[in-house]
Amino acid sequence: MTVQAEQVRRTADKRLKTFGNGSYYVEAGFWRTFLAWLVDIAVFLLGAGAGVVVLAVADRTANLGDGALVLCVVGLLVLVPLLYGGLCYRDGRALGAVLAGTRLVRFADGGRLGAKAPWAMLIRTIFLPLLVFALIASVFGGGGGAPGGSTIRVSVDVRATARLR
Repeated sequence: MTVQAEQVRRTADKRLKTFGNGSYYVEAGFWRTFLAWLVDIAVFLLGAGAGVVVLAVADRTANLGDGALVLCVVGLLVLVPLLYGGLCYRDGRALGAVLAGTRLVRFADGGRLGAKAPWAMLIRTIFLPLLVFALIASVFGGGGGAPGGSTIRVSVDVRATARLR
């Protein structure tokens, strides 16, 4: 075995975990997960930006009121991740995951997200950044660390997990 292959094997061994049903997977590393999230955020921002441009053009022609504009922008912030997640994320591989070589799967059995994919994308693009900001504010405010809870979804390293099987 080459030195590089041995290093890859040792790194994968450290990330070896088990699903709720006992089968094994290789957890995606921090940087791969971060890259997938970053790409998904960029797609979200591009989609929301395109929606704002369409909204601005519609406002010039229809002269929408300020309240309607604010409501539409807030709606875009929720609708864009739901559409992106619904269209691209059902198998756990949105654009960010494809580029990073990861897949988001159910922790219980490693299965696909299915109908809950849009909700997962909404959490990933909207609520996760808010949680990070809240944790940073909590640390500087003298609060505790991360909240407890159960794991529902995990990111897996597609290639390394495939080599396990």
